[in-house]
Amino acid sequence: MTSVRHALIAREGWPVLAAVVVFAWLSAWLGGLWALSPWLLLLVVVLYLFRDPRRRIPALPLAVLSPVDGRVERFARADDALLGGAAWRIQVRMARQGVFSVRSPIEGKVQSIEMDHALMVCTDEGDRVLWRIEGHPWFAPRCYLQPGERVGQGQRCGFALLAREVELLVPASSRLEIHPGQRLRAGESILATLVHAPGASAIGNDVT
Repeated sequence: MTSVRHALIAREGWPVLAAVVVFAWLSAWLGGLWALSPWLLLLVVVLYLFRDPRRRIPALPLAVLSPVDGRVERFARADDALLGGAAWRIQVRMARQGVFSVRSPIEGKVQSIEMDHALMVCTDEGDRVLWRIEGHPWFAPRCYLQPGERVGQGQRCGFALLAREVELLVPASSRLEIHPGQRLRAGESILATLVHAPGASAIGNDVT
């Protein structure tokens, strides 16, 4: 397994963190140390919301990883034009107490699609995985990537503060590795395994 190194606070949190520190310093300068209390509390909240701990990415190139922290709600077969036909649709409810950084489920090239808060990546073998985020009404999901860029498996690719749900579409030939209610960690938990061998079974769980 490999460990991806990065700052422990998501990039969206740094401006907020800097503003809180500045206002805390001004409050202490003008009103004394007692005036620090509410700002220290706010600082703890900001650090909690924007925390982004390191994750250990499985050394499994064919694995489709969870893009977010959350819980499997349901999965079913579906037809999708963007993936070129049959696919597995996986719905993940994001954890309110989880980390809100979004990670790429697979390695490949970012594809251009006409869909809000969605991203599609195509692997070198031609497998496509698409995921769409249902964001919070007050906080739109952020994406760091542009069409044509390459992204690594488990790489941080966005941020979705207090988002509600993520829907993923993976090739129908994939072998699912999940069950309803299963808890997931972004960049670590395996949702499915891409299957390329002719005649290989693509059903690893009962559909609910």
